[in-house]
Amino acid sequence: MGSDIADLNNDQKPDVFVLDMLPEDNYRQKVLKGPDQFNRERTLVDSGYHHQYMRNTLQLNRSVSADSSLAFSEQAQLSGVSNTDWSWAPLLADFDNDGLKDIFITNGYLRDFSNLDFTNYTVNEAISQAQQSHSNVDIGLLVSKMSSTKVSNYVYKNKGEAQFVDKTSEWGIEKKTVSNAAAYADFDNDGDLDLIVNNLNAPISLYQNNTNNLNHNYLKIQLEGSGQNAKALGAKVLLKLNDSTTVYQEVYYGRGYQSSVEPVLTLGTGAIQNVDELKILWPGGKTSVLKDFKVNQTLVLKEEDAEAYASSGSNEAQAFFKDITKTSNLEFKHQENAYQDFNSENLILYRASMLGGKASVADLNNDGNDDIYFEAAKEQPAVLFLGQTDETFKPFNDNQPWTSPGATAQEDLGSLFFDADGDGDLDLYVVSGGNEAFNGDDFYQDRLYLNDGNAKFTEAKDALPDMRFSGATVKATDFDKDGDLDVFVGGRLNGKNYPMTPKSILLENKSSDGRIVFEAQRNYDIANLGMVTDAIWEDIDADGWQDLIVVGEWMPITILKNKQGVLAKSDAYDLNDATGWWTSIVPFDFDNDGDTDYLLGNMGLNSQLKASAEEPMRYYIQDIDNNGRIDPILSYYIQHKNYPLAGRDELLAQVPGLKKHFPYYEDYAKTTTEELLEVAQIKPRFVLDIKELRSSVLVNSGNESFHLEPLPVEAQASVVQHFIVEDFNNDGNKEVLAAGNFFPFKISLGQMDASFGSLLQFENGKWISLKEAEQLNLRGDIRDLNLVRFASGATKVLVTRNNDFASLHEVNP
Repeated sequence: MGSDIADLNNDQKPDVFVLDMLPEDNYRQKVLKGPDQFNRERTLVDSGYHHQYMRNTLQLNRSVSADSSLAFSEQAQLSGVSNTDWSWAPLLADFDNDGLKDIFITNGYLRDFSNLDFTNYTVNEAISQAQQSHSNVDIGLLVSKMSSTKVSNYVYKNKGEAQFVDKTSEWGIEKKTVSNAAAYADFDNDGDLDLIVNNLNAPISLYQNNTNNLNHNYLKIQLEGSGQNAKALGAKVLLKLNDSTTVYQEVYYGRGYQSSVEPVLTLGTGAIQNVDELKILWPGGKTSVLKDFKVNQTLVLKEEDAEAYASSGSNEAQAFFKDITKTSNLEFKHQENAYQDFNSENLILYRASMLGGKASVADLNNDGNDDIYFEAAKEQPAVLFLGQTDETFKPFNDNQPWTSPGATAQEDLGSLFFDADGDGDLDLYVVSGGNEAFNGDDFYQDRLYLNDGNAKFTEAKDALPDMRFSGATVKATDFDKDGDLDVFVGGRLNGKNYPMTPKSILLENKSSDGRIVFEAQRNYDIANLGMVTDAIWEDIDADGWQDLIVVGEWMPITILKNKQGVLAKSDAYDLNDATGWWTSIVPFDFDNDGDTDYLLGNMGLNSQLKASAEEPMRYYIQDIDNNGRIDPILSYYIQHKNYPLAGRDELLAQVPGLKKHFPYYEDYAKTTTEELLEVAQIKPRFVLDIKELRSSVLVNSGNESFHLEPLPVEAQASVVQHFIVEDFNNDGNKEVLAAGNFFPFKISLGQMDASFGSLLQFENGKWISLKEAEQLNLRGDIRDLNLVRFASGATKVLVTRNNDFASLHEVNP
C-alpha cells in the first residue's frame, strides 16, 4: 500500500506511515480476515521474513542511537490511526494550519475478494458445479457475485504528541467511494491545503479547505534549487515558531500512492503571526536563514543565494546508559523450549508458556558486591554469577542444585533471596511455573535452596508443602511478628486452563531446632486472588502489621489487611473496579508528600484491545461443549458494541458444535457477544473484566484513600513490565525508569515491541518524559529490571528478557 514520511510530533525527525487493510468495524474484520496461522508465520519468520500484521503502521523516529543505527517505534494503534480498511494513499500535512501535521487516507477496493463466505463457499460451489457438468468455471460470472463495499476516506487531526482524532465527518470527507491516488495543493491560493482524490469508476473528488475561517496562519515556501535539482529535492526546512516549537519538513513531492503534491511547502503556524527563524538546509550543503518575519506570505528562496553550511557537530544521540555486558563478563541467554500453547488452547490471547526471563539480585557472600541469579526456562539450567571487586562477574554453578536434571526439567518464573533459616545469609526461593502441564504436576513444585554463607547452595527438599501450581511471584515478610520470615507465593496460571483462577498461598515459617519447615495457611482470600503478577508487603495503615498489596492479570488492585496475623481482603479502598492487565507494583512517594504511592505496570494503549469503565474487556469462561475443557470467550468493544475477539474459524475450531448457529461468516460477523451467549445458550461460570489498560500511579491521598492517575503517553506505547526508581542523573531527584514489551501475543494482535524504555520525572505537578538522549534505548521482550551495586559504590542496571540475552548498563557514563 502507500506510504508517506513527515515529522508528526515536531521533534525534527521524520516519521514513517505505511498503510495496510485492517477494517475499523467488526463486521468487515470478521468477514474479510481469516484465522491466525501461527505455524506458517513461525516458519516464515524462522526463514528470515519479518513479522507481518494486517494493519497500518506508524513508525515514530527515535533518533540516531549511540550505535549509529536508526531506531523506530511502531505506535499506530496508540496514535489511533491503525484501522482504516483497504487503504492506499496517506498524506501527512497540516490541513488546519495549527503547526501539527494531520493525516488524510484514501480508502476502498472494488471487490471484496477476501470475503470468506465467497472464497470458502461461493467459489467452491462454482468449482463443484463446473466439475459435475464437465465445464470450465465462468470467472466473469463468479466475479460479478463478489460483493463490493464502498467506504469513506479518513482524515485525522493531530492533537500533539503524535495522538490523532478522527475528523472524517466533521471535516466533510464522509462520502463513501472507492478511492486510491490523492494529492494536496492550495488550489484557491488562500493559504491552506485543498485535496484532490481519484475515485475508481467515478468522477474525481475535489475538497476545498476552509481552514482560513479558523484564523490560523500559514507560511508558503517555494524553493529553487541549483543545477538539475530545480525543485531542491532533499532540502530540509526548519521553521522555529517559538522556543518550544519547531516545524520540520523535508522536501519531497512524490507522496502517498502514485501521486505528487504541489511543489510548494505550506506550513501552518497556528496563532503565531511572527516567526522567530526559518532555516533551509539545502541538498548541496548550503544553508539559508531568515529571522523575525511576518507569516501569511509566500517566500521564494534560491539555493544560489545561500551560504556554506557550518556543521554544529554530530546529531548522534549520546548514550545515557552504556551497554557494558561484554566487558562485565556477563553472558546469559534465556532460552524457551519449543511448546505451542495455541495447539491445545485456541482461544487464549498469548503463549502462556512464555512468561519467564527474570532475575534476582543480592549480595550472597557478604563481599559488598551484588550477585545475580538468572531464572531459567524449561530444559535450561539457571545460572548464578558472583559480582567481583572490579565490577565484573564470574559464574558459580558447579554442583549447585539448580543444575540437577530435576531442576532443569522445571521452569523458573519467580525467585527471591531472603534469610529462610535465620542464619544471617540469604537463601533462595524459586517459583516454578509455566503452562506445559495441568495443575498438580510435579513440574510446578517450588524449590528452596539454603546458602552456606559463601553462595554455595543445597536444596531443602522437605521444607515446602505440596504446592504444585503454576506460580510467578514470591515475597517475604514476618507477617505474624514471630521473628522469622514468612512467604507469599502468587499463582500465575491455572495450567493449560487460561484464564481460570490459579491458587495462591501464604507460607508460614514454622522452622525450629534447625529443621526448616514452611506450612500453608488456610486462607480463602489468598487462595483465590487471581492471576497474580506481582505483590508487595506494606504497612498501609501504620498499625505495625505488614499488609499485602497484590496485582495481576484480569485482576483488581487487591489490598489484604493484616489484623494481628490474619490477612483478609479489604473493600475500604474502593479499588474493586481498578481491574487491569497489571504486571508490576513498585512503591515510590513521587509527590514527596510523606506517604507511599505505587507505580503500576499495565498493557498500555498500543493494541487493538481497548478498555474503560464504560466499555470493559471481558472474559466469559465456561465449558460450552461439556468436554471437560473450558472455552473462554474474550470480548471487547468496537464502535461502542461488544463483540468476541475470536474469528468464526477460531471459535469453531474450539467448539465445533457452534457451527449450526453460524453457518456463514456473515452470520457470525453480525453477532454481538450478548447475542452469541444467548443464541448458543451459553451460561458463563465466571466472568472476568478489565477496565483500565494504562500504566498508572496509585496515588495515596492520605487517610487510607487511593486513586489512579495514568502515566504520560510515552509510558503507554507498550506493556510496562517493571520500574526502577533511582536518581539516575545525579540531580538530587529520583527518576522512574520504565521498560517492558511483550512478544507472545497471538498474530492478530501482534507482538508489542514499541517501548525502548522511558525515563520519567514528576516535576511541577506533572509527569514529564526526559529527553531521548537520556533514554536507555532498551529493546526486546524485557521482563525485569534490577539495580546491581558494587563495593566500589558503582550502580549498574540489569535488564533481562524472555528468550533473549540479558544486558548490563552503566548509568550516565
